[in-house]
Amino acid sequence: CIMVNEGDLVIIRSGANAGEILKGKSGALSSNLFLVKLDYDNMVDHEFFNFLLISMESYFMSKATGVGQKNITKQSIVSTTCYIPSFDEQKRIVDYLTPICKTIDEIHSALGVTIPKLVDYRKALVYDAVTGKLDI
Repeated sequence: CIMVNEGDLVIIRSGANAGEILKGKSGALSSNLFLVKLDYDNMVDHEFFNFLLISMESYFMSKATGVGQKNITKQSIVSTTCYIPSFDEQKRIVDYLTPICKTIDEIHSALGVTIPKLVDYRKALVYDAVTGKLDI
């Protein structure tokens, strides 16, 4: 039994949303999920890593295969190459994205519904910041 902590990132292993990245809740990991852990804590900022994974969600979803039910393999995830900027640049990206994403999350929480345009904006903003398309 693999335990998940509040806020851990998990990837949906199979089904219509295979490859989607979610924040976990405390409890046991479902067999339908992968738990994502960072091995290089001294080289990669934890919050930057979270933003990096979130920015790669559409890539992981594109790796899902299958006719009746889509699946993504552990090998598809593990074999993915990521280019990591310097620790200082990671911090700048995190400092830039955190307050904006927090505001979007607060709006979502206050309204109790998801606003698709805000979700799209957040995804695009995180992707652009992590991939260097946004000058920070």
